[in-house]
Amino acid sequence: PYKIYDLAKAKQMLAAAGYPEGKGLPVITLDVHAATKHRQQGEFFKKCMEDIGVTIKVVPNIFPELIKKMDQKKTMMHTLSWSSDYPDADNFLQLFYKSDQSVGIGTNFNDATYNTLYEKAMVMQPSAARTALYEQLNRIVAEQVPAIYAVHQVYPVLYHGWIKNYLWSNYGYGIE
Repeated sequence: PYKIYDLAKAKQMLAAAGYPEGKGLPVITLDVHAATKHRQQGEFFKKCMEDIGVTIKVVPNIFPELIKKMDQKKTMMHTLSWSSDYPDADNFLQLFYKSDQSVGIGTNFNDATYNTLYEKAMVMQPSAARTALYEQLNRIVAEQVPAIYAVHQVYPVLYHGWIKNYLWSNYGYGIE
């Protein structure tokens, strides 16, 4: 529900939070991986936030340092890439599941209702009932997790015209 680009609404929500035009809001740091494309994504986000009056400071980190900061909960905001390993919603929903065995990727999200529903869904076979649970889990994440799903990278592929019935998939190819 929050994927619509609406500057007026963003400014209205910022004002409703007590920071009209960003006034009184401290500088927010955004920790990113130091690789060029990640720094560029951070700078793009910074520019977008400037449009509503929010000041972002982009902080590049070598990857191990970024992970360390995330694990120690020492970031205000951070970026991280994730590519699905298999074509199922579970591959993304697992990122918000918290258990003693889960690794986590810096979402710092732990919700009893989410965890219970996820545990139920993760053992179900593909079905309408599992899809309904996935949709419910997705709504919980959309409302409770301040995450921005910013990039879906497209990988161009060239092949000869004489090749027939070719279907390319980026699963396991070129993902970081």
